[in-house]
Amino acid sequence: MACPFHSAVTFQVEPFNRKELWPLMRENWFDKNGQGEPNVDWAMYQQMQNLQVIAMRAAGKLVGYAFVITSIFPYKIDELTSFIQQYYIQKPYRGYFRSLIKAIIKASKGTIYITTQLDKDCGKVLEKSGFLPTERIHRRAA
Repeated sequence: MACPFHSAVTFQVEPFNRKELWPLMRENWFDKNGQGEPNVDWAMYQQMQNLQVIAMRAAGKLVGYAFVITSIFPYKIDELTSFIQQYYIQKPYRGYFRSLIKAIIKASKGTIYITTQLDKDCGKVLEKSGFLPTERIHRRAA
């Protein structure tokens, strides 16, 4: 679904750029948690050879992103798996979520796993894009 209020929105794989990604990563944190400050291991992100950043841009400005981490597992060495570690789109551009999912599918390899928050569930859109709900992830804060 295209948003008529914005110029062309593009999606491409780009190198990890801390300076440019940090403001959106912070927005993502506050959107999910409402408080606190994310404690990011920047060195780990910079060193990850299997990380792809899908950048979503409107008129050249970064307005969304997805982190795709592709690897194999010791118990499944014949298949690549891509995990969508996190994704975020600024509110005025959320109508482009399906387009971001298409960009994720294009950039990913093997089986793709993506999570969705229960209170901001986008499972229906994922299912329309060919994803199947296979499990629920539970977390317990330390």
